[in-house]
Amino acid sequence: MARIIGMDLGAWSVKVTVLEGGFSRFEMRTQHSRVIPQTEGDLPSMSNRVSVLSTLLEEIGTDESCLFGAGFPIDQAAMRLVKMPFSDKNQIAQTLAFEVESMVPYDLDDMTMSHRIIDTSTDGSFVIAGMAPSDQIQPYIDALSQSGGDPKSLIIDGDALGAYGQSGTEAIIDFGHARTVVSVSRGGQAVFSRGISIGGWHLSQAIAKAGGISFSEAEIRKHKARLSTTAVAQWEDDSETEVKTTNATIADRTEDSEVLNEALAPLLASLRTTLVGYEDASGHEIDCIRITGGTAGLNGLERHLESYMGVPVSKLRTGSIDVEAPQSHALSAAYAHRAAGIDKGNALELRVGPHKYRGNMANLRMIVLGAAALVLLALVGGIGLFAYEHQTAQARLAELDQQLAEAVAIASGEDPETMNFESPDDALLALQLRTLEASGRIALLGDMVNGIPPLVSTLSQLSTALPDPTTAKIDVSELTVTAQSINIKATTTGYDGAANIESALAANERFKRARKGNEKKTSLGVSFTLTIPLGPEDGEEG
Repeated sequence: MARIIGMDLGAWSVKVTVLEGGFSRFEMRTQHSRVIPQTEGDLPSMSNRVSVLSTLLEEIGTDESCLFGAGFPIDQAAMRLVKMPFSDKNQIAQTLAFEVESMVPYDLDDMTMSHRIIDTSTDGSFVIAGMAPSDQIQPYIDALSQSGGDPKSLIIDGDALGAYGQSGTEAIIDFGHARTVVSVSRGGQAVFSRGISIGGWHLSQAIAKAGGISFSEAEIRKHKARLSTTAVAQWEDDSETEVKTTNATIADRTEDSEVLNEALAPLLASLRTTLVGYEDASGHEIDCIRITGGTAGLNGLERHLESYMGVPVSKLRTGSIDVEAPQSHALSAAYAHRAAGIDKGNALELRVGPHKYRGNMANLRMIVLGAAALVLLALVGGIGLFAYEHQTAQARLAELDQQLAEAVAIASGEDPETMNFESPDDALLALQLRTLEASGRIALLGDMVNGIPPLVSTLSQLSTALPDPTTAKIDVSELTVTAQSINIKATTTGYDGAANIESALAANERFKRARKGNEKKTSLGVSFTLTIPLGPEDGEEG
């Protein structure tokens, strides 16, 4: 029975979800979480989190047959919704990078990108593209591998949250210790996600600073306080949303509640700006908000958030079986389902290209054993077939030998019926002799021709006149040279490239009348034509 383990490296604790089963039928067996030792007031390093994960994996027990899933942080990645004018998946794969490059501020050559088509129509399609820096992905994979959990699947965590969407347009918010991840889901797929660098750690720091107490004591008081609901929600139409106001019953200290309200304000403002921005850009209104994560357990957060946002807010149901931390396993469960191949959201995979998962030795042995069994079966059942195929192959070889002899005869200018070769080697030897004779004739002819042929000279000058490839790359698809003109059909990387090519040619005295035309943007770049008159200009002598 296969075991799939989803791993979530949080800033407060490390969480894992274990699935067992096979053939796309898996059941959640266990969920575990382990708090990371915290240096007073400091966030844990990646090495500390990996160390805790390694200990946790040792405790639950793993072997070479286990498969692992993990997530890459959205705050180190990016997701973009792209409108494409066509719906063919091959065209999308070939041209998506050109569209995305104009939407992001970095070089896509340095990024690992994955995409999925989320909607198609007669007008085209909508595609979600996810990308992350390649030089950050591999160290992340290596760190997980050192803990004993080389991930088969690595997806963007914000994208993974989208799989929890049900119907309509929902905002799913994971309130973590060091950050907050907001994801907008439509039809069970993420269509937008971003990370906000504010979380429970910042709230505890605010209480510690306001009360002059230690960070650990502030953590305790944070979870005893209850947030008030005296807030007014305003969206893009600037109309006030009805607010339900309740008397705040403080479990411990009234001042802690006030500090929490103040510390939460920047996060809530950022969340509201994010969701309003999505509504404006997409034309889809947020129907409801579902919250999860360790900080989602703050007393009164649901009511406080609902008051501020003006839409229904509820806890996200993840099917967790961890009774102590039921809101902490949304991501670890999503990673496990992805690694098992049963995630309904079809999350974007970052283990592609140079980061592709290579498997483990147990899987390799299973493949080798299976292949050996198939080979043995083929040998036992195919002896008769082998004999038949051997005879057929011999007949085919004889036929090919005859065709070879005929081809050599035709190439030599001889009558095929007068040439007879006992073997392919004889035919090859005859062809080599004809080649040597032709080479000799060419050498004699070369002695009678002095200087460089005009066509060769023209092409040499044209090659020299073209700009350096680093300035303007040109791919020539058609070249016609006559005594009167040179005509070129080519493709370059952009309109500036075509202009640079024209300018470089015009700078050459012989090609100064070069003119480009028929510029058209294609999936390969910009196609254009070049016409270079070679005859004398009007008024000049030929």
